[in-house]
Amino acid sequence: MAADFPSAPLITLSLANAEFTPELYAVIGQVPGNIFFSPISIHMALILLFLGTGGETYKELLKGLHLVDDKQMVSEGANAMMKCLMETTDVTLEIANAMFLQENFQLKEDYKKLTTKYLANLENVNFAASEAATKRINDWVDQKTHKKISSIIPPGVLTPLTRLVLVNAIYFKGDWIKPFTKRATKSMPFHSTATETKSVAMMHVTGKFQYTDVEPLKAQAILLPYKGSRTSMLVILPKEIDGLPDVEKKFTNDVFLDIQLRMSAEEVYVYLPKFKMEYTKGLNEVLKTLGMKSMFDAKTANLSGIADESLSVTHVLHKAFIDVNEEGTEAAAATAVVTSTRSGGVRWQRPIIFKADHPFAFFLLDQSTGAVLFAGRLQNPPT
Repeated sequence: MAADFPSAPLITLSLANAEFTPELYAVIGQVPGNIFFSPISIHMALILLFLGTGGETYKELLKGLHLVDDKQMVSEGANAMMKCLMETTDVTLEIANAMFLQENFQLKEDYKKLTTKYLANLENVNFAASEAATKRINDWVDQKTHKKISSIIPPGVLTPLTRLVLVNAIYFKGDWIKPFTKRATKSMPFHSTATETKSVAMMHVTGKFQYTDVEPLKAQAILLPYKGSRTSMLVILPKEIDGLPDVEKKFTNDVFLDIQLRMSAEEVYVYLPKFKMEYTKGLNEVLKTLGMKSMFDAKTANLSGIADESLSVTHVLHKAFIDVNEEGTEAAAATAVVTSTRSGGVRWQRPIIFKADHPFAFFLLDQSTGAVLFAGRLQNPPT
């Protein structure tokens, strides 16, 4: 049987996600400290919204999300992406979309056709009973993220004027192909800044990894694969303790591709902190910075493709969790939109040491689709 090649809609959506990710990182990353989010979750939730937009709102999301000017192709691409991600067998990767509607709220038939293919859940709720509606949505996310994201909708967000909540949830759990040895984990210093140091549990493993020295970024990069090799963690480590802000300024899709193309299999001594992180972010201002403004204004929002009723977006909420340990990684995220290689040759060389004992950026990649599942910065490891 011939190998299945990615469809044109899937390719266009993968490229859109690849362009969207560094732009999103650049804006979220303007705030100092740790960050962690799921570009694919945010992208998917906003695509659900995009499919119901018109006029200026359509143009803004088309540009901001790097989509093609064809709703049918975008819909097919999102459907193909969901299916492809769910076919992963060596790790646990689950992604789901849901739509919660006000009772008696009628969606347009064309919008139903564009979205229902990849909706895991379409449910009517009574937003006037805001506490019960909040609990129902949070329970769905809690279940889809294996109890890692428990309250995507905080109290007071839903009101009797709420008509529609779009939610995307993603969960990942994978074991490293080459696990870190627990007995090798030692307390070591982590330099959050040139003057601030704290002790962390530093994991260690030695082995063959895809690695490159990224001279234009003044950084090292390594790819740590999970079982099956389809998903990997790309870690980008500046050579200077305080070098991450300069490295982050150069993040583009082309840079990420170039890093992976430059990689070769090398024997590397890897040191990586063991850490857990939970991150919550309201995305309204982030998306406005990226040019997606009109959907938040009741006077200018055009969501006329969703329903006859006049709608606007009140909140875009995101929450993410990650646990990196010796065995592997567990990560989850949810986004809610509320509406009111190469192989290196054998040669003698100095040992390569990759010691992540100061701030670094990391990305969980799906090699099959090219999707960036999660992205983050570890500035100050939680204790």
